[in-house]
Amino acid sequence: MAEITESVPSPGISKGLSLAKVAVVAYHHRTITISFALTIGICPDTIKTFLKRPCGSPQGRFFLVFPLQKGTLKMNPNNASIQPVIEGLGYTQHGTGPECVLVLHDWLGDHTSYDSVIPYLDGAMFTYVFADLRGYGKSFHITGNYTVQEIAADCLKLADSLGWQHFHLMGHSMTGMAVQRIAADAPSRIKSVVAVCPISAAGNQMNDEALNFFASTGESDDNFRRLIKYVSGGLSDQWANAKLRQNRETVAPACRLGYLNMLTKTNFVNDVRGLEMPYLIVIAERDPGLDEDAMKNTFLAWYPNAELLTIPNCGHYPMQECPPYFATIIEKFLHSQIRIRR
Repeated sequence: MAEITESVPSPGISKGLSLAKVAVVAYHHRTITISFALTIGICPDTIKTFLKRPCGSPQGRFFLVFPLQKGTLKMNPNNASIQPVIEGLGYTQHGTGPECVLVLHDWLGDHTSYDSVIPYLDGAMFTYVFADLRGYGKSFHITGNYTVQEIAADCLKLADSLGWQHFHLMGHSMTGMAVQRIAADAPSRIKSVVAVCPISAAGNQMNDEALNFFASTGESDDNFRRLIKYVSGGLSDQWANAKLRQNRETVAPACRLGYLNMLTKTNFVNDVRGLEMPYLIVIAERDPGLDEDAMKNTFLAWYPNAELLTIPNCGHYPMQECPPYFATIIEKFLHSQIRIRR
């Protein structure tokens, strides 16, 4: 239930107004997130009106008046402007084990793409944190520049907040690129990297027709379904509809083109050549374009300790298409790295 702070007079607020804390809150995919919070001068009658109104709808944005908890507040004394500060990326944690794994999602969906695999993960050995990038899931409300450098900085900040000095990384598709940037920026902190159906550090170069088609999936449901069925080997209409619902509920429209621009125009190959941390490159037999030849020309050519594994009869989403097998191969690799370090 919404609560109001104790309203107190302030020398900087007009007569008859009190200071209160107001947050704009979003409800998406069963997750409540604070978009931003402000301390403002507000009429007590208006506060009462806020508190009498329904908190919101099953999905959408609404106001709450309450004690600020999720963010901090900075005020410039010269112009009294208020600058909300967002704490960091949202995430879901599974397990409490000593080996820490930061897991990132793809361009078309948030961390819930991994929901199907969680029951098969070893939570006694590993602590998995499934993070949402800016504009996704539990970070739906956070805007940004949507660059690979920003992703890396956000993820390292999240690791710091978790108290992780050293950890494993796992990225899928778009964030197969991002985990390479993180590894390049903080090589001494990364124990190993798993890149699933990944985009390389050279980016995913597209002609104008392909780029326009990918961009259109943000608005066209039909094109989105076409893309999903294409990259997953022609799975059913019900599968494509489920991925469409996930995308529309958990991905902010404002971030979609920004991340697409990152995917197609980023190249930091010179920053990653020769990095020595172990890499597992996972590809899928029915995922067109991201095949063995593509990996041999990129990941396997750049990383001296990279190995390649192909999942048979599977498309671009092995964590959803074959979750028990996916969990098995991931943890087999992670366990092998633990044994080597011992």
